[in-house]
Amino acid sequence: MQTPVSAARSILASGADHPLDRLDRNELKVLAQLTVNASNEEIARRLYVSETAVRNHVMRILEKLELANRRDAARVARQNGLRAA
Repeated sequence: MQTPVSAARSILASGADHPLDRLDRNELKVLAQLTVNASNEEIARRLYVSETAVRNHVMRILEKLELANRRDAARVARQNGLRAA
């Protein structure tokens, strides 16, 4: 099974202009966790980071992908083949 980052890299390697190419490695990890409806607390625990870091990553994800909420971000991630490991 691919990790969220390797799955995203595979998608990006296809050469197409892809919405996920705007995200950095940590944002991709957080985005993958959103696909399973994880809370900020759960994501922080799973990724060994602070809840503040998760909140900041989520905010940047929404800004970069021009989305309104976490649910929309999770939908975009799933549509583009990104899943939590």
